[in-house]
Amino acid sequence: MVRSYKRGNGKRKYAQYDEDDVKAAIDAVKDGMSQAEASRRFSIPRGTLQNKIKETHSKKVGRPTVLSQDEESVIVMTLAEVAKWGYPMTHEEIKMTIKMYLDKQGRKEGRFKNNLPGDEFIRSFVLRNQLSYRSPGNIKRARAKVGVEELNNFFKNVREVLVDTEPANIFNFDETNITDDPGLKRVLVPRGIGRVERVQEHSKSISIMACGSATGLLLPPFVVYKAQNIYENWTKNGPSGSKYAATKNGWFDRNTFERWFFEIFLPTVSSTPGKKVLIGDNLASHFSVEVVQAAICSDVYFTALPPNTTHLTQPLDIAVFRPMKVMWKRILDEWRNESRRQGTLPKEVFPSLLAKLWEDVSHVVEKNLQSGFRKAGLCPFNPEEVLKIIPDAVTSTEENVGRILDQSLITLLQQNRGRNDQQKPRRGRKFQPGVAITVADCSPNLDPSKKIPDQQPSTSGVCNPSEVVSDDDDNKCANCSEEFDTYTGPEWLQCVYCLKWVCGHCNGGFYDPSFCCSVCN
Repeated sequence: MVRSYKRGNGKRKYAQYDEDDVKAAIDAVKDGMSQAEASRRFSIPRGTLQNKIKETHSKKVGRPTVLSQDEESVIVMTLAEVAKWGYPMTHEEIKMTIKMYLDKQGRKEGRFKNNLPGDEFIRSFVLRNQLSYRSPGNIKRARAKVGVEELNNFFKNVREVLVDTEPANIFNFDETNITDDPGLKRVLVPRGIGRVERVQEHSKSISIMACGSATGLLLPPFVVYKAQNIYENWTKNGPSGSKYAATKNGWFDRNTFERWFFEIFLPTVSSTPGKKVLIGDNLASHFSVEVVQAAICSDVYFTALPPNTTHLTQPLDIAVFRPMKVMWKRILDEWRNESRRQGTLPKEVFPSLLAKLWEDVSHVVEKNLQSGFRKAGLCPFNPEEVLKIIPDAVTSTEENVGRILDQSLITLLQQNRGRNDQQKPRRGRKFQPGVAITVADCSPNLDPSKKIPDQQPSTSGVCNPSEVVSDDDDNKCANCSEEFDTYTGPEWLQCVYCLKWVCGHCNGGFYDPSFCCSVCN
C-alpha cells in the first residue's frame, strides 16, 4: 500500500491554506466580517470555515494511527534514553519495542501480525517523529563506564592552571596512526556477481605524534616507522620541522617520546613567556624522569587525561584526526592512481605524501583545534561541555523508560553499556588526571632531591640495560638475576615505574612500551 499520496494531474485540490490563515479568518469573523467575505479573502472554503468556527470535524483526516501521539512520544523518548546508554536501537529493535509495548498493554492490533509492526509502519513512524538513521561509532565498554565523578575530579584538578594560562600556551598531544590502505569505495559491476574484490596491498600503519594548541597551532609531526633501522631517504621531503625514528613494533616508546618532547615541543615553546600546559594520554611509557624534569625547568605543566575518556576530553581525537584521515585517504588514492605503483606504500615516498597532508590540513586545522578544545571543555574552561553528554544516573533513567521497557530489557541495556561495575585487576599505577606529573610519579624509588644529570634522550628503540645503569646489580634481570652480558634470548624490558630491567624469558618475550614488572604491579 502506498503511504505517500501524490495528487495526479487534474485532480481536486485540497487544503491550499494553513493554520495561520484559518485562525486569521476566524478572528475576522468574530470581529464582524461575514463568513463569505472571510472565505474569499483568506482562500478558505466556506464550509470548511463554518466547521472550524463550530469546532466540528476537528479530527485529523484519514484513519487514526495505531499508537496515539502521546504513546509515540514516549517511545521516541525511550529511543533517546537508551541511545545515551550506548545502545541505540536498530530498525528491527524498534519494531520489537513497539510489539513489547502493545503486549504489555494487552492490546491486539489487527493491522499488525502478532502485534509486530511492518517495515512500512516504521518508515512512517520515523517520518512522523522526525527521526533519522545514523551510523554510530563503536566504543569499548571501559569507555562506556566513564562517569561524572572521574571527569569532575579531573576538571577540579586542572581548573586553576587552565584558567590562568593563555590559550596559546595550552597544548594537547596524541599519537595516531596512518595506514597505506585507502579504504573501501563503491564500484559498478554487472548484476549477478556475488563477491566483488579489488586487488589492494597494504601493510602496517605508521605512527605519528601530533600536537596542537588551543589557538589552532599544529606542531610538526614526529614519525615512527616499524623497522630496526632508519634510512636517510625515509626522512626527506616531509613537513617542515618533522622528525623521524624507528622502533621494532612501530609504536611510540619512552625513547621516541623523549625525542619528540626535546626536539619538537620544547623548541616550539621555549621562547614563549608564561606557564605552558601539556595534556595527553595517561600512558606511563610517555613520562620519564628526564622529560618531567625538563618540563618543570621550562615551566610546563605536564598532566594526563583520565583513562578511557579521550573520546570526550582529547581535542585532537574530537575534531582533528577524523578529517585528517579522510584527507589522507584521498591523497593516498590519488598517489596510487598517478603512480600505478603495485604493492605497499614505500617508506621513501611517505614523507612527501605526509607533507601534502599537513599542507591540506593547515587550511582547516585552526578552526578544528579551537572547536576540539571547546568541546573538550578545556579552552575556554567549561566542564559542562563534557558533562552534559554523560548519561544520567541509572535510577532517573529507569523512571523514564520503565513505562515501556520491562526490567529484563533494562538490565540487558545496562550490561551492554557497561553499567554493571565489575572489579578488574589493575596493571599498575596511573597518574592522577589533571594533576601535574612529578619526578616521583615516574620513579617512586628515586629520591626527588637527587638531581639527574642532563642528557639527551636515546635515539634507539633497542633495550640495552648496560647503556643506562651504573650499579652492578642493575645489569642483571630483576626477576632471575640473569646477567645481560651473557644473556641470549628475547628482548629485555624496563619497568616504567621502578626502572629495573627484566630479561626476555621473564617478561614473556612480548614487547610492551608500558611494561610493568611483577613487583610494581
